[in-house]
Amino acid sequence: MSLIKCRECSGLMSNSAKACPTCGKPVSTHYSLTKIAAVAIVGFICYHFATGQNSHTPNYPTLQSTPKNSPCTVSDFSVEINNFTFANKCSQSDCYYMEGSATLTNACAVPSGAQLKIVGLNANNKPIASRNFWPESIRNIPVGKTVVSLDQALDHNSEITQITLEVIDTRVWKSK
Repeated sequence: MSLIKCRECSGLMSNSAKACPTCGKPVSTHYSLTKIAAVAIVGFICYHFATGQNSHTPNYPTLQSTPKNSPCTVSDFSVEINNFTFANKCSQSDCYYMEGSATLTNACAVPSGAQLKIVGLNANNKPIASRNFWPESIRNIPVGKTVVSLDQALDHNSEITQITLEVIDTRVWKSK
């Protein structure tokens, strides 16, 4: 129980009293405009965040699947390896990582993403490492030729003597 001031005479009374003991004025059970405004603002803020209306939320691209939502297919893309090597980039100790590039050709009518599969082969053409990756992340590859990085596409393995690349999937990335 706490004490509050009477709005009429400023006398002190219990917050559970039905009337002021000093002047007899009944305690108002009506909410003040300040309380109503505060509840409305809190309600608006809660609604705003619950429905995703936050203007500070980044506009991340969403994935539109192939083939249902994309006019592009794997056959619309070709890939050619320009170069690759495992380079030692440390001066104090050995720390090799893959460097290289490839040219992706998008023959589709629209810019589209392409997922690549890279395979590292040994001297006997036996696969010893592989990885699937989107070389342009969530960005579409423009129509025509684009040089993409193969840097760090595979972990270092001294047995890898050559690599193969193939397009295994396509997606059209669209902003919301």
